[in-house]
Amino acid sequence: MSTDTVIRRPDGRELAATVWSAESDQCVIINSAMGVKRGFYARFADYLCDAGFHVITYDYAGIGDSAPDDLRSCDTRLYEWGEQDFEGVLRFATSELQALRIAVVGHSVGSQVIGLAESNSRINAIIMVASQSGYWGHWSGLPRVGMFFVWHAVLPVISRVLGHFPGRLAGGNVSLPEHVARDWARCGRDPAYLRGSYARESDNFFQQVRAPILALNISDDHYAPRASTEALLSWYIGSEKELIVVTPESLGVKKIKHFGWFREHIAASSWKTATTWLTTQLN
Repeated sequence: MSTDTVIRRPDGRELAATVWSAESDQCVIINSAMGVKRGFYARFADYLCDAGFHVITYDYAGIGDSAPDDLRSCDTRLYEWGEQDFEGVLRFATSELQALRIAVVGHSVGSQVIGLAESNSRINAIIMVASQSGYWGHWSGLPRVGMFFVWHAVLPVISRVLGHFPGRLAGGNVSLPEHVARDWARCGRDPAYLRGSYARESDNFFQQVRAPILALNISDDHYAPRASTEALLSWYIGSEKELIVVTPESLGVKKIKHFGWFREHIAASSWKTATTWLTTQLN
């Protein structure tokens, strides 16, 4: 059974969250993709809870139920999603759920911000799904040209003009706050991406992570080509890492793309494999 709740960040700001409770001392935190509300992951959270885990989903500051009524008033920055939002959820899992073993399933940007949280050494296992470093140079051919144009023109210009960036253009289901969108574009122009665009102390926290990582690269995902996933994995120097390429053929479907792995009718068999891996790592 799930319950909606509020989780406080270290700075006191409140985030909307949902908790699935189980008879367990193990917890799985689901970090959303860019511009995606936590409800998108509800079926997967149900599945994990049935497997015996506490599960937490939450909306980043400025997203979904954690956004103000007027998005133009939102001053949230992208790096806060790791430094403040994810950090607050990690502390909640330990203090409120009494979790002794913590796993994280990161979707896209949700895997990038793991390294920015001060308490990330508490994590015992990580699954990265359709995740990447978004520097445009990791793409090839025409997609590389397209990503260059997105980071240098589309995102910064539209977000500045509108005061936000429309969710449908970002691939998500809600609009992005202006500062998040502009931060994202700035990262995409930097070869070191999130780690290069901001000289922040939290960059040091990437080396704290010791949890084993299972990275699922989706073969037909144009948002996260394999080179970009490999670049992201290189940030986590203290972890044992395994990269698996998931193809539509392996799941018996026509397409998966960036969001399909979290849809039960597409990836139910892969969910079972992922859950077995989590159980093994946490035990």
